[in-house]
This record gives sequence, structure tokens and C-alpha cells, in this order.
Amino acid sequence: GGGFTQKDFTPLDEHYGEQTIQTHVMAAYAEAGLDAMDRALRLSEDYFVLDRDAFLRRWMPGRGAEIRRQTTGTSWKAIVETLDNPVQQKIVADDREQTNVLVLAGPGSGKTRVLVHRIAYLVRVRREDPRGILVLAYNRHAAAEIRARLRHLIGDDASRVTVSTCHALAMRLVGASFVGASGDAHDFDGIVLEAVRQLNGEGLTRSEAEAQRDA
Repeated sequence: GGGFTQKDFTPLDEHYGEQTIQTHVMAAYAEAGLDAMDRALRLSEDYFVLDRDAFLRRWMPGRGAEIRRQTTGTSWKAIVETLDNPVQQKIVADDREQTNVLVLAGPGSGKTRVLVHRIAYLVRVRREDPRGILVLAYNRHAAAEIRARLRHLIGDDASRVTVSTCHALAMRLVGASFVGASGDAHDFDGIVLEAVRQLNGEGLTRSEAEAQRDA
């Protein structure tokens, strides 16, 4: 038969959506227990007696958007709401699928901050695997700044995000190293060109190129 369509994944999407709500309910139970245990017990009883909408209206009113997010309210505020700028918030919290976003702005306008918060959003809100995220910077200082800001937002998960300069990534792809090399005349241009050839799969069969890409 043909490939899968979005409709095929609807039941799975609903399942994970329900799991997300249940996670927020458990958090609400814990918060209620810290305040008064009898209140937490009433919440627990209502969860199993009331239908979902009635339960949410009683115990989590006005939190419809929050309980559908795969993150805590504290995390959402740190990643999105602290930006203050509505345009930046819209870029960071963009949930469109398979789309590219170009951010054009002048020096000191907050491009790096938007980038870092977008990565944090993908990891903490969208629950993307941080090991599948690649961030390219123009120089080592910028790369170090991104790593530091990202660690401040998402902690240890930041170490799983690949943050690199273009030259460092090219060297990694081709297995080049200047350790022990004499002089300062390193052939970065040649390394970048070789990396591009490898990414394009030049000189390889289609299956070899796909295997190299997925390695």
C-alpha cells in the first residue's frame, strides 16, 4: 500500500496528548499535597469520578493551554515568556512542521538569544532528541556563548546538542586534525570542500551515500 498519512498518526497523537495531561494532573496532585493532604485526596477522588472536562474545570481552571504542553509552567516561562518580545516569542514557539525560519536582524537585536531559546523549546517543549540538533556558529567565541546560555536554560541536556563552528564540523566529517602540525597555514578551504563532497555523496553509490549520511 501507500505511505502513512497524518490521519494514520491521529490515535497516537491523542494518546500522547492524554499522557501529557495526566502528567500535569500528577503535578497538581503533588502541589495540592504540599498545601493540604485532604485537598490532594479530593483531587485524586475527583479524577476517577468526574469526566475529564469537569475535572479540569474544577481543579485546573484557565490552564487549558498549559496542560497540553509537554513541559512545566516554570520551564515554559523561562523559555518563552521571559523573552517579553512578542515577535521573538512567536519565532521560538513556532510549532509548524517541516518549515524553515529565517531571522534577519541587526547587531545586538537578540538573534543569539532567540536561537538558544528555540533550541531549548525543541528539547523541553517539543521533546526532540537533543542529539539530533546541530547548531553552527561563525567562530569559537559564538559557539561557546551558545553552549553556556543553553546550559543555563536546559542543564545537562545542553551537552547533547552539537554546537560547532563550520570549520570544526568539516574537520569532524572528514576526520581531519591539526594536532602536532607545524605552522599556521592549515588548509581549511580544502577540508570544507572535502566535507561538502562527502555530504553530497560524490563518488558513492546511492546506498553508500545514504549509509554515510545516517552514520
